[in-house]
Amino acid sequence: WEVYPYLFIIIVGPPGKPRKTTSQTFASKLLRVIPGIKLADTSLTQQDLHEDLIKSDDGSITIFSKEFANLIAPSGQIMYEYLTGIFDGEVEFSYGTLGRGKRKVEKPCINLLGCTVPSFVAEMPLAIIEGGFASRVIFIHVSEVRKRQFFYDSLIDMETLSTLEAQLKADLTHIATLKGEFKFDSNGTKDKIEEWYRATADNFPLSDPRTHGYFERKPAHVLKVSMLVRIAYTDDLTITFSDFERALKIVEETEKDLSKVFHAVGKNPYVSTMDQIVQFVVTKKGVPRKELLSRFYPHAPPQQLSELIGALIAMGRIKVEGSEETTIIYKPG
Repeated sequence: WEVYPYLFIIIVGPPGKPRKTTSQTFASKLLRVIPGIKLADTSLTQQDLHEDLIKSDDGSITIFSKEFANLIAPSGQIMYEYLTGIFDGEVEFSYGTLGRGKRKVEKPCINLLGCTVPSFVAEMPLAIIEGGFASRVIFIHVSEVRKRQFFYDSLIDMETLSTLEAQLKADLTHIATLKGEFKFDSNGTKDKIEEWYRATADNFPLSDPRTHGYFERKPAHVLKVSMLVRIAYTDDLTITFSDFERALKIVEETEKDLSKVFHAVGKNPYVSTMDQIVQFVVTKKGVPRKELLSRFYPHAPPQQLSELIGALIAMGRIKVEGSEETTIIYKPG
């Protein structure tokens, strides 16, 4: 069984607020100056992607997708299927086209860093979420900006920041030259990982079946990150149990909000609207019913909207005080 250290990572959050693309841009700017890193076009079809992999010297390509929906849109379901098939690291991956027949790429390697909004995830077919593509992705859910700051020069000395940037570029340039196969050390690391796997493989931390496909592939994700942790500080391609533990901590940090990524996926078309109602009530810290209805009337017919509010009250996510001219307030806990 072979594992290669490339990752599919998608940042999920509401438009604007968590600065998804700002974070992605830092990574993009760094990799653009690293020799040998091939970046994909911002908009391409599945066939374009396959041809770019064939033309790549080592069968690798990096995709930065500021709007993941734009990556999927040109080819739709076919792009999901292609990314799913290529992720498992086949020695030779072939794809047929109408005009050119079977086109093969040797040891394909795709790194993907994308950004999207919860509503797009909600529209993904359930089969993609419960298995297939989504199980091969590390989703990072963010809902708030970490720090409200318009100008950043007061937060850090810019000369120091420039020095750190130069050092990071030098490190990445060197890492890009490393070659070879990772091995486990002789201190029982492989046995300890096996023990961890057997103890956790069937004990999913989340009961939501939409997350179970991800947890089935979690061991592969952790091993991938273990390799990246290792080469972040040494050229020695020997994984220790300490590397594995650090990688496990990183991966499990992303799992804390995994259920929030998928909870709107399914047959209820109003899940996103209900979440927005709760968030609006939380922000306002108390809002008249009429104002709430006026704010959300574009989302659903009045009767339906009243039923959604009633359902949120029944679930305990919001509560009512007063009469018909009531204030609906957020109910903590």
